[in-house]
Formats: sequence, structure tokens, C-alpha cells
Amino acid sequence: MRTIRRIASIASTAATLMAATSLALAIGAGTAQADSYVQYVNGYTGLCLDDSNSYNWRTFSCNQGSWDAGYQKIYHHEYNDGTERLMGAATGLCLRDFGGGRVGHAGCDTSQAESWFHTYDNGLRLRNQASGWCLDDSPQAHLRTFPCNGLAYQAW
Repeated sequence: MRTIRRIASIASTAATLMAATSLALAIGAGTAQADSYVQYVNGYTGLCLDDSNSYNWRTFSCNQGSWDAGYQKIYHHEYNDGTERLMGAATGLCLRDFGGGRVGHAGCDTSQAESWFHTYDNGLRLRNQASGWCLDDSPQAHLRTFPCNGLAYQAW
């Protein structure tokens, strides 16, 4: 029985690596500096970045079940120019800035609307390449982009 579990674990790991490779290829061309699955936690609300087909991109209570289901497991692909793409593991869709503060998921492409710069200023800041606005989560407005202001709502 132990051998069967070990084989199943190896097969599961291999499938995960193959899926990650497929995701990297689906995101687009470019040389990656670092690819990984990460969990983004907002510095003010303490909520996790979460993506599902039912709710789109949002923030939600951080929990193991959401991580295991892939809702809070964000595939982070960094390019040599310092930009990165964020893709929900559960949906395979990327975080896009639609303008006017609206964010949501969309099929991954190489547009600047799905390209984010990260800086470290009292926490990780994600600034959209197209709008120049930062990813922001406040109890009043929830997940959105907003002019970068250095407040904790924009720290991840």
C-alpha cells in the first residue's frame, strides 16, 4: 500500500510540474527570472488574492482549502523587464486591469493590462504597466486598481 501511495505521489508531482510548464508556455513569450506559485496577502485587510470562475478576482479569507483548490494559488511569472503576470491556478486566467479601477480575469496575453511591476515600499506593491495604478484592497472599495499612494491597502 505504501508503494502505491508513493507512486501516486510521484505521479501527482509530475502532473503538477507538467501543468506548471504548460501554464508558463500559455502566458507568452519571454525569459522568466522566476516562476512560482505564491499567495498574496493584503497588508491592511489580511485577505488573500483569490480567483475563481464563480467570483472572478477578489480578496477572500486566507485558508488552506482555497489554496488547495487553487483559488489563492497564484502563478507568478516574472519577465526580464521587471514585469510579471499573475494567473489564477484554478482558472488559468490572468489578472487584468480593465481601466477605471476595475480588475478581473481574462485569457492570458502579452498586453500591458496584464503586466504588473513590483516594487518594495513598506510591502510589495503591484503597479499595472498600462494604467500605472496599484493593486488596492480596502474594506470600502474591495479589490481594484487605484493611484499608487503608499498606503497599506496597496501592500501585499
